[in-house]
Amino acid sequence: KIPPHVLADRLGQYVHYFTLHGALRPFGASCVMGAYDQEEKKYGLYMVEPNGAAYSFYGVATGKGKQAAKTELEKLNLNKEPCTSADAVKHIAKILTLLHQENKDNEGKPLELEISWICEASGQKHA
Repeated sequence: KIPPHVLADRLGQYVHYFTLHGALRPFGASCVMGAYDQEEKKYGLYMVEPNGAAYSFYGVATGKGKQAAKTELEKLNLNKEPCTSADAVKHIAKILTLLHQENKDNEGKPLELEISWICEASGQKHA
């Protein structure tokens, strides 16, 4: 079993390798990974960028509208006031709904949310 921070670093090294050689096409997407470390008994949220950089976060957003989502996540002040998984799902759904409504490209398009979480209630597995 590999600790989540090591997995994020190794994934970052793999992605970075593709930026070094002209014969390989670099990855064009970020990877967000949430995991539970059984040895340290703590949760982690990591993002690996297309250049191979891996970072740990309390809350993170990527893709179109990421800056507005990051602003909303910062308002939650998660590093000082952690919230439960149930509260986090509600906050995330509210942020995504708000950003979907604000985006003019999404007018008339339905919003479909798929949210996964890891907590004690889910047995430390994605639910």
